[in-house]
Amino acid sequence: MSAEVFSFDMTGAGDVSMLDQWLGSLDLAGLRRLIVFAKTEGHHAPNDFSRDLLKLKLDSLFASLNIADRAVSMLAIGSEGVGSPKGFAFAEMSATRSDPSANLDQAARLALGFARSETVPIPELGSLALVDRVAQAATDAIHDAKLEPAQVRL
Repeated sequence: MSAEVFSFDMTGAGDVSMLDQWLGSLDLAGLRRLIVFAKTEGHHAPNDFSRDLLKLKLDSLFASLNIADRAVSMLAIGSEGVGSPKGFAFAEMSATRSDPSANLDQAARLALGFARSETVPIPELGSLALVDRVAQAATDAIHDAKLEPAQVRL
């Protein structure tokens, strides 16, 4: 397996064109899973729908490529200052690119682990129970990545 990483700019909340082009360059039959982290402009007010628009565009893109069952996104709004709308995509592919100069059995490299908790009940928000829930999801992701806790950096 290998992990492909792609950074992409967006001209606005609904722009997933660079991500679409990159995904088009991959062998999607070999895509095991995809996660997209993105930050778009927005003002955080109740009438700001920039995150909703980006989520809609990403979900539509994933559906059009038949990868919705293998793709998730985590989105934030607020690209103030030197920040600009930007995203990062991490794709876990079933095939490993061959690189004769790298000994993949020995080299440290990126591993992706995925996990999610059940829906968090409102009374749990801000509680110690939420901390336990997040810790369990992190532990599950570490196991999913086939790592030991000492190998985890993020």
